[in-house]
Parts: sequence; structure tokens; C-alpha cells
Amino acid sequence: MAKICMISVDHSPIDDRIFYKEAMTLSSNGHEVSMICKADDQGVCYDMGGKTALNNPDEKSFAIEGIECHAISFSSDRIQRLLFKLLKGQFVKEYLAKGIEIGADVYHAHEPVSFYLGYQITKKNGAKLIFDAHESWRSGTKKEMWIQRNYLSKLHYLITANQLTRGYLTNLNPNLKSEVIHNAAESRLYSSRVEKSDDAIVFTHEGYLPFNRGLKEMLEAFVWVHQKNPKTRFKIIGEADGEEKIFLEQFIEQNELKSAVEITGWLPYNEVGKHLMQCDIGLIAKRPSTNNVLGGPPIKYFNYLAAGLAVIDNGMPETERFINRIGNGIISSSSNAKSLAEAMCELADNIELLRKLKANSLYGFHTYNWDQSSKKLLNFYSRILTQR
Repeated sequence: MAKICMISVDHSPIDDRIFYKEAMTLSSNGHEVSMICKADDQGVCYDMGGKTALNNPDEKSFAIEGIECHAISFSSDRIQRLLFKLLKGQFVKEYLAKGIEIGADVYHAHEPVSFYLGYQITKKNGAKLIFDAHESWRSGTKKEMWIQRNYLSKLHYLITANQLTRGYLTNLNPNLKSEVIHNAAESRLYSSRVEKSDDAIVFTHEGYLPFNRGLKEMLEAFVWVHQKNPKTRFKIIGEADGEEKIFLEQFIEQNELKSAVEITGWLPYNEVGKHLMQCDIGLIAKRPSTNNVLGGPPIKYFNYLAAGLAVIDNGMPETERFINRIGNGIISSSSNAKSLAEAMCELADNIELLRKLKANSLYGFHTYNWDQSSKKLLNFYSRILTQR
């Protein structure tokens, strides 16, 4: 069995894909898994919602479900932040030192910057490096694109979350050994199904809610739908921050939606499923930016699939491809609120169609679940570890 180190600079240590799916799968199959992650200037790491601390400031190393996490403090000092933009400074120095100290057989990076850091570590100790591209790398910051131009050609092993990203990156580096591992949901989180207590049609959005994921469009669409059908409700599983949170709260107040809109806040990973299973229709309303168009299907799509929800998407290519294959949703004609509202009304008004799409989701989940994705992950690692 191998010694594997997950490395990240932008994700929570308990990120759904990194920790609960990939790290836990590898650990439960006998590998020794650890993690290096970025902490705040006090040395504290947080959950996905960014509010619950996972360690005390004096705990530079701490265990979560048997996986050792190593926190590297990111200074709030202006000079250190500037140096980090240049991939230098105290944070980079401490990160590389910890990576070399761990002495893993494989380093598994989850962002372009952690890929760069992983390359520097493996150049020193001769270990293997995987870059796990959660999202498209067709665009990015100047630093991320510099890393792509100068270091992608040196990468040997690639995991992506969809075929578009795999195709783009393997076109830039045809020598990559690659695998697509979708963000599928775990069956164990969706095993106990409870019937809804009323006949309301419940729309939901799961995850973060910034403007570029359709916050305004979904709220405006729901107003129209709710006026037409007062039995509809909107359950937001997750939360918005900053100006998005202000907009959300003001919109609900101004449109008298307090009784129709529920906001759960950020939920623990193991609790998301039971809330989704109380809904009927999952919304994906991302605006057509480069990363949104080339990314996906998002984790929420696979969670909707597992929960047996019908899905409405506004035409993001990879998600649309899955919807067409499984037959579990409809595509709105545009990303604007009017088109989204029309699609929402189509399902709310046609119960037979809604039931059919929900049943198709459950059927599709038999194929697209983490049990299947985990086999691909383990097989990919097996191939890597036997190669010299």
C-alpha cells in the first residue's frame, strides 16, 4: 500500500471531493493518506462553510476520521501575500518543507498552485504527482496560466471531473495518463428515504450561491412561479455571503417570500442528502462564463440524481449531456429568469412528467454513483503505483 498526500491551497480540508470521496476511499482501501492545507494567519482551518474551525490555533497537525491534516498558516502580512503571488514567501517555504518531510509516494494536487507546489516537492524526492482538475483550466489568473504554460508539460498523471477538461489538457500534453472521475454522490447518504409530508412542489439549489451561479435569476423566476402556483416552495441548501447574502435577504423581504423560501445554511456533508430528498426539482442556473460552460456536471447535479430529483439546467454542455443521456430533466432555453421560470412552471404544472424525470434520476443513480467512481480512482492509482 502507498503513502499518499493530498495537497490543496484553496479548498477546505473536508471538501466533498477531496476528503469524503477521494481521501476516504483511498484510506479505507489500505493506503496511508495525509493532507496539507492552507490555514488562516492563526493556523486555523475551516469547514466548507468557512465558519466552523476544524482545529485549534496551536494544532499544526490534527486528525479527521483517521486522516492526518497538516495546517500551513497563510500570513495576513501584505508583503507575504505579495510574495505568494510570485509563488515565494514563508507560506510556500513551509508548505514545501512539510511536503518533503511527509515523504509520500504520491502527491495528489487539487488546484494549479498546489500542482506547482507538488511539482517542486516531487522534484526533490522523486515521488509521483497527480493533478486533479476539478474545474476547467482553459482560463485562470495570470499565475495559474503561467503554471500551465511552464509546468503542464512536466505532468505525468491527470484526473479531471469531465471529458472537456481532459480533452483540453491532454491536447496540451499528449503524454498524460488520465482518467475522468465524476463528482458522483455516495449511496450511503441517500439510503433512508422519507415521504414528503405535504403536496407542495419544492425547488432547491444546493451549494454556494454567488451571482454567477444564478442567484438573481432563480429568485426572480421563483417569484413568477410562486405567484402562479402558491403551493411551490424554494429550499436553499447552502448559503450566500457578502453582497449576495444582502441581496438574498432583501429580495425575500421585499417580495414577501419568508414563508415560501427556506435557507438551511451550510450543512455537514452527511446531512445534505436527507434535505435534498424532501425536494422535487433541483436547479442549476450558472451564468455562461468560460469556467461554467466548460465545467460540470457540478456536484449538485449528482446529488440531485441521488436524491431522485428532476433537474433544470440552462444548457451547460456537460450537464446537458448527462440530462439527455439519463432523461432526468429539462433544459431552459436561456440563462435568463424568464426562461428559467418557464421551465420551472412546466414541471410544476405537469405532475406526470415530474414523476417520470424523478424516477429516471433514481435509475441513473444506479450507474453514476461514488461506488462506481471510486473503482476508477482505485484502478488509476493501481496503474500509477505499478509504473516505474
